[in-house]
Amino acid sequence: PNKALLFMYKMLVQTVVDGFEGLGVTPVFMHVDYIIPNTTTAGDFVVWVGSDIKRTDLMIQFRQRGCYTILYQTELVNKPNYCHEPTWSKDIYNEIWDYGWGNVELLRRCGGSLPPARYVPAGYLKNWPKLPPFKEGNVEKIVFFGSLDFNRMGCWSRMLKSPLLQPKLSSVYNIWKLEQFVEYIEKKEEGVNRIWVNIHKWCRYPHHGNNSDALEPRMSVLLSTKGLLVSDRSFWKDEFSYRDILDFAEIDDMEKTFARIYQLSIADRQKLLNTRWELYKKRFNPPQLLKNANVHLLLEENPRVVLSDVK
Repeated sequence: PNKALLFMYKMLVQTVVDGFEGLGVTPVFMHVDYIIPNTTTAGDFVVWVGSDIKRTDLMIQFRQRGCYTILYQTELVNKPNYCHEPTWSKDIYNEIWDYGWGNVELLRRCGGSLPPARYVPAGYLKNWPKLPPFKEGNVEKIVFFGSLDFNRMGCWSRMLKSPLLQPKLSSVYNIWKLEQFVEYIEKKEEGVNRIWVNIHKWCRYPHHGNNSDALEPRMSVLLSTKGLLVSDRSFWKDEFSYRDILDFAEIDDMEKTFARIYQLSIADRQKLLNTRWELYKKRFNPPQLLKNANVHLLLEENPRVVLSDVK
């Protein structure tokens, strides 16, 4: 198991745990380490959080025990012949959960060759570190949290051409533990007003509106800090899910979008953030997300749940 991925997938694992608990189930959360736990019995739910599994035999063993197996899929659905991806087989999983509508729409086009797919975005994280309130006189920064690889650098370079954005832009890609993230959010760079920016993998300009622009699970990590966020344009259903919570803009229109935010007084900017924050907590409350996906109907059939974050 890759321990470094535990922080990377925490928002999805927590969505599952908090979601089931909010629906009246007390999950047993464990790190399996490629070993079938003896406590696992028929009727339990086993949720694999992560991308492709190299040890598909493990999930097949869960399935053979009569467990209901779910893949919580974490990557873009952009492989050739993805409808016949062997690690997503019906022989391994009863169903697939996905963080983005763009991905779900693609999975549902496979005509029954894959397990059924549900839209379950990463939710609001309780007890998450919070950015300090905006303050007059602070340095203004626009921060991208993640890798600038995967063609993001082309879009980043276009943003750097903006006289407004260039002095404010920075990126962070050296945080792999929650403790590091807490340090960065609560203590590092004091005296800074931070606004998050999101750029998709395989970023394109202008935006083509296709399914591969599903809004990433990382939004949960960033929005749960109680911060403003501006994202590259996304698949239309994803944008609708996040409406009034964050701003969407073409890469070449980022300057205009940030200019509108910076034209607000600090008090009005904070008021905007507070409004979006309350809406985000309500709409992306994990139990509500699972209800929206009709997961509660599964629990009416059998409320026993075992959650795993096998890597």
